[in-house]
Amino acid sequence: MLPVNIESGAIDSCMPKEKCGQFRVMPSEMSKCGACYTAANGSEIKNYGQRDVEGQTSEGVNATMTFQVADVKGALGSVQRICEAGTE
Repeated sequence: MLPVNIESGAIDSCMPKEKCGQFRVMPSEMSKCGACYTAANGSEIKNYGQRDVEGQTSEGVNATMTFQVADVKGALGSVQRICEAGTE
């Protein structure tokens, strides 16, 4: 199980590269151009690509969530990305 903290101010859902290694990291638009995130303290956070993590909701519904793989400490779920996925 991967605990995900939900954040309304996050632009993307992110996870550490050490988590969910069974799902392959694929290039993302950010990683292809070398873009980084900016942390609240102003430091840069490297983006390594993205991985699609497959799992189940607490209700037993199969779901896939795309996470940007970055130098972060824990998994962070972007409310914006979750809402966008619900409309696709």
